Amino acid sequence: MHKRVERIYNQNVTEGHLSEAQRDMMIENTTKAYTAASDAARTQIATFDTGLIAMQIMLLAKDQGLDTVAMGGFDKAKFHERYELADHEFPAVLLSIGKAAGEAYGSSRIPVEELVTFK
Repeated sequence: MHKRVERIYNQNVTEGHLSEAQRDMMIENTTKAYTAASDAARTQIATFDTGLIAMQIMLLAKDQGLDTVAMGGFDKAKFHERYELADHEFPAVLLSIGKAAGEAYGSSRIPVEELVTFK
């Protein structure tokens, strides 16, 4: 995000979501935070953001009538080597998008009430 921070917040001003003063403050705060963050913190931020982006892509694909599978259990080192990623780049998740060949198998879930409390 930090490389696109100005573009993102300028768009928010254009669309009426932020004032110019709010934009300037957000750009300054974001730039300071990323500049001061350790490599580990930046990796954590990027991984979190990647998960959110993957979720959005999966929802968009479903809206287009496509099926998706998110994969985190792959050899990240081999992927990095095979696709000649730069040292600062890392694979976080793979998304398979297309038409399912068959029905997906069922899966149970812990009831949301056991995990989340709304007060």
